[in-house]
Amino acid sequence: MQKHTSTTGQSTDILEEVDEVLATNQSTAGTNDVEEIDEEQARADELHQLAVKAADAETQSKEYAAQAKEAKARLYELLELGSHQIGNLTVTVTKPPARFNAAAFEANYPAEVNPHMYKQVLDTSAIPPKLKKDFSEVGAASGTVKIK
Repeated sequence: MQKHTSTTGQSTDILEEVDEVLATNQSTAGTNDVEEIDEEQARADELHQLAVKAADAETQSKEYAAQAKEAKARLYELLELGSHQIGNLTVTVTKPPARFNAAAFEANYPAEVNPHMYKQVLDTSAIPPKLKKDFSEVGAASGTVKIK
């Protein structure tokens, strides 16, 4: 089976599936109606183009995100806290957020001695998988498409 590589060098599994469709279309060209083959070929071509486009866009997105992260880290090193007008841009530098250390708090104020500071919470990890499945529902968000 032929393996396709996107223009950024990323190999994709979905492209292998598209190749199978293309090979099937080519091997059955003598037995199927010409219009049906043309439709299947057009669909396979569209799937291939979409898969390559998505894989390339994902790779570029990751590259841009890495570049932005590097630039922001350097700006953080170079600028003091606050807002800075740089050309037509406003760059705001803030200190990292403080996070509550629950483990340290619990060590100093245990639940046994301070029950008024704690509440009982359902431990979903203790629920058997079959029972958990009985109470699972599909969310409002759409499914995902992954291209590797």
